[in-house]
Amino acid sequence: MSKSPAENLPPLGSPDFVRAIERVIEHLDITSHFAEVALGIAHGLTEIQLAGWLRISPYAVHERMRRLFQKPGLGNRQVVARRVGEALPPDRGGPEKRVPPGPG
Repeated sequence: MSKSPAENLPPLGSPDFVRAIERVIEHLDITSHFAEVALGIAHGLTEIQLAGWLRISPYAVHERMRRLFQKPGLGNRQVVARRVGEALPPDRGGPEKRVPPGPG
């Protein structure tokens, strides 16, 4: 049985998580809330999975994603995943695969 995409993410609050978020913030020039969502998107999480991982409502995830995609150069999931992949190699909290699933 394959692992859930969330199982490949560093645990919230762990040193690996903090380092990954800091690198995403720096590379994408976004806030920590957007960086958390971007990291989850890059790992292929759906909105529902992101909500569970971040322990926030699905509505909050949807709104963060909507606002993230309005930022210059971050117009969709694929672009966000690619940009996060540029900032983080897989052994440093980056995604194993670069193309996440569609909305949901």
